[in-house]
Amino acid sequence: MLMHYLSHPFSGDEEKNRAEAEAIHRELQEKFPDVLYVSPIANFKALEGLDYDTIMRYCLELLGKCDVITVTGRYWENKGCMMEIEYAQKYGIPVYVCDGETYRLLSNEEVAPLYSESRSRRDGRDFLGRADSSRRTTRLRAETTRRTCG
Repeated sequence: MLMHYLSHPFSGDEEKNRAEAEAIHRELQEKFPDVLYVSPIANFKALEGLDYDTIMRYCLELLGKCDVITVTGRYWENKGCMMEIEYAQKYGIPVYVCDGETYRLLSNEEVAPLYSESRSRRDGRDFLGRADSSRRTTRLRAETTRRTCG
């Protein structure tokens, strides 16, 4: 079973973002029962109050255990989501986007500018400080790259 990490903005209106992330999580899990969706927003709720960097380090460690990342919401405006996309790009994790109408795999050409923008915001530093860019081979099977979600 493939494990998809759900990346959704949390900072800002946390109550609204949590509700949106939960609804998307439920919808995708029901629609694709052969995929395990993991939401860091739900997973780390008990850790509210910890500093941002610690929570993000935990998020990225969890992402590293997943086969795929699915980004949702206004991810391009969110620092945490952009860091997760950067991590996925660096470690060879496929990036899907679910925008309410389509669910599709982003091409490397679409992900690269997001990755570059995220790195430039942090002066080119890797958030985890990892020098090794190797990544375990994903078990990504041939999937339809375009699905409906919504």
